[in-house]
Amino acid sequence: MSADPFGALSTWNEFPHFCQWLGVTCGRRHGRVTVLNLGSKNSLTGSIPGTLGQLSRLEELYLYANNFSGTIPPAIFNLSSIRTISLSENEVQGSLPPNMGITLPNLETLGLYRNHFTGSIQYALANASKLSRFVGMPNNFTGKMPNTQNLKNLTIFSMTNNHLGTGEANDLEFISSLTNATKLWYFAMNTNNFGGTLPKSFSNLSSNLAFLYLDNNPISGSVPAGIGNLVNLEYLAMWNTYVNGTIPIGIDWKAQQAERLDFIS
Repeated sequence: MSADPFGALSTWNEFPHFCQWLGVTCGRRHGRVTVLNLGSKNSLTGSIPGTLGQLSRLEELYLYANNFSGTIPPAIFNLSSIRTISLSENEVQGSLPPNMGITLPNLETLGLYRNHFTGSIQYALANASKLSRFVGMPNNFTGKMPNTQNLKNLTIFSMTNNHLGTGEANDLEFISSLTNATKLWYFAMNTNNFGGTLPKSFSNLSSNLAFLYLDNNPISGSVPAGIGNLVNLEYLAMWNTYVNGTIPIGIDWKAQQAERLDFIS
């Protein structure tokens, strides 16, 4: 960390005790750091300190809306107690380790919005069984989607504006495993490179799903007839794709509830 223009760390001295430092919360029982919140436009600059990996009891890490650059220190991926990592709106780059879901078994929220991450998420997320909220837009992730059968707690999954998918026929096969995520209500995969057709399992996504964004992908075929099963759908975007045909019979009741249904291709 090379610059602190607004003095966010001005209280970080020998006195008072570190548990009283701005942005630091300690556990009452063991007196160890459990929350580190330096987010919200403090303009902290430089690399994320690798010494954060020594906070063995850390559960929540908020560094969003700063000017951090470089990569995530490897030691952070060994913080087995951590539940929340929020790095959105920085200049962080690099990739997610393929075993991240194993080394961070309690991870529930991962916020990477508006950074410069690259590489694959195919294996990094596959075993993150407690993951509830993942926001990885917009970045430069590539490759295939993970098998999501273990991600049963997902509520938000947003990967808009990346380079996921190969443009091939089997790109959307992962949706079959996503049907296990019965709490999912926000799913955004628009502006990527997903090809193929929408599988029948598309109709078996969570009945809690309210927002579904698939636009700006080379998807083809027609809308599955069972899409009417998505009884809480409020916004469906499929414009700028090759999806054609008509809205299936049985979804007309949904149009009255929905704020917007974009099928324009």
